[in-house]
Amino acid sequence: MNKSVYMIALVAFLSLGLVASNSYAAGTMGKSSFMTFDSRDLIGASVRDSSGEFLGIVSEVMIDSGGHAFAIVNHGDYDLYGEGGANSPVPFEALRISQSKSGKERVVFKMDAEHFDFAPYLDPTKPINRQREADIYLYYGIQPYWTWSGTAGKGGFKEFDSLNLEGAAVKDSCGKVIGIVNEVMVDSDGHAFAVINHGDSDLYGESGVDTPVPFQELRIHQGKAGQDTVALKTDMEHLDFAPYLDPTRPINRQREANLYLYYGIQPNWTRSSE
Repeated sequence: MNKSVYMIALVAFLSLGLVASNSYAAGTMGKSSFMTFDSRDLIGASVRDSSGEFLGIVSEVMIDSGGHAFAIVNHGDYDLYGEGGANSPVPFEALRISQSKSGKERVVFKMDAEHFDFAPYLDPTKPINRQREADIYLYYGIQPYWTWSGTAGKGGFKEFDSLNLEGAAVKDSCGKVIGIVNEVMVDSDGHAFAVINHGDSDLYGESGVDTPVPFQELRIHQGKAGQDTVALKTDMEHLDFAPYLDPTRPINRQREANLYLYYGIQPNWTRSSE
């Protein structure tokens, strides 16, 4: 990378940090309990109520095309729901997720256990659409995020299983494969990023570099064989200078805001809910 290009990238990144800092100064900083998780690590985690009673397990993590995640919780009396129980999508805002000292994820349902018994559940004969997703949010007393700025009813709404996205080829706007989805990262409020492994081995080393990209910057297609393919809405050069994952610096709320702002997206926690 030549010196002039490096300086441009450095100035751009520092500018993003200043914008994010001003946003927090205005009193819109996120929750202090902010954490990020690999979606794979959440699958299989037990879900308990606030008193520690076991309710079920996270069977998958489902992400909508706007980049928001639900934990699919398998639960229920087999006499009532059948041998497999019921799979209910629960917004991350209704869960408290933390890590134990051993590194294992702990999931606590913020509401009473009875709330689970009547929760909307997945019906394989009825794919989730925007209205059904709104019903799920409203059941838990949460205003759907897309209504905050009056942008309800975006076209092309879909739901994706995070595991089906892992390993998906990532293409540029010309159809050239430029990387793969290495993992799907979700924060404690349910905002999701596809972590794309890419890059010239001469520049980044043999393993390339892992870059978190908001779902709003991706076009995701589900193939007939069930394998998802991912296309970048932006050009490859934009990805080359994007903030990347640094294992020595865990992502916090400010760094997450920088990721959104780099792609010209206003973090939805900074928007007014009125």
